[in-house]
Amino acid sequence: MPNLWSIILSLASQSNMTIGRAELDVEHDPEEDTDTLVMRIHCQATPAQTLAFWDSLSVRLDDWFTRLPERDVMVIINDIGLRFHWMENT
Repeated sequence: MPNLWSIILSLASQSNMTIGRAELDVEHDPEEDTDTLVMRIHCQATPAQTLAFWDSLSVRLDDWFTRLPERDVMVIINDIGLRFHWMENT
C-alpha cells in the first residue's frame, strides 16, 4: 500500500515536477488549541504549475482514500495538512 509521500513523489516524477525540498512541521491553532502535522512541499515551478500539480494530486489522493480504512482517511483529512509552495527561477 503506498503512503502519502510515495504518492507525491510518484506524481512529481510522472509530471516532471521538481520537488526542491519537503519539511514536516507542527502548526498550532491557538483559537482551537489544536496542533496539526503539516507537510510543506517546495516545488521548483511557477504558481500555475504548482496548482496544476495539486489538482492532479487531489485525484490521486481521492483514489488512495478509497483503498484505506475509513478511520485512516479521517486521520489524514483531519490531522495532516499539505502546504505547497512554489520557487520560481531556482
